[in-house]
Amino acid sequence: MIKGPDEEGKPVYDYKTVVVEFPIKAPTAGHPKFKLASKVPLMDQAARQVVLQTFWTDNAVSATLTFHKPGPDNALTDEQVINEITDVLDKYKTTFKSTNLLPHATGTYDQMPWETITEEEYNNRLSRLTGRPWDYMNEGLKAVEEEVDASLECIGANCPIK
Repeated sequence: MIKGPDEEGKPVYDYKTVVVEFPIKAPTAGHPKFKLASKVPLMDQAARQVVLQTFWTDNAVSATLTFHKPGPDNALTDEQVINEITDVLDKYKTTFKSTNLLPHATGTYDQMPWETITEEEYNNRLSRLTGRPWDYMNEGLKAVEEEVDASLECIGANCPIK
């Protein structure tokens, strides 16, 4: 895992940490109406968060909504971006329990949490998978067995204070 750059800008690695990559293809990626995450409008992302928060869970849904910043890749102005964010927050101010807003970016970090790749790159990464991550760790994963103290478990609607 990359810890960060040194004084000269070269990556510094943490050799006690393993980074695992999972190339994932969306099940509906071949559908003609499929949209890349980068193409889903901010308002649609917010609406999806509200639907999940309302019908899937009774608590806050962790979501990072992305917006496009003004720049050479698009014709957006600062005012348009601010208005888009303001419209979303205003529309869902009584519905959101919490949300994160970040500019949509790719290639920003050496180890992005997720990234859009081409089908060719997906197939290339998939072909390089030759084993399970723990097969490559020095010690391998070790199962930890614990005895469970039954007196600390809930009985009916009554739970002990731990």
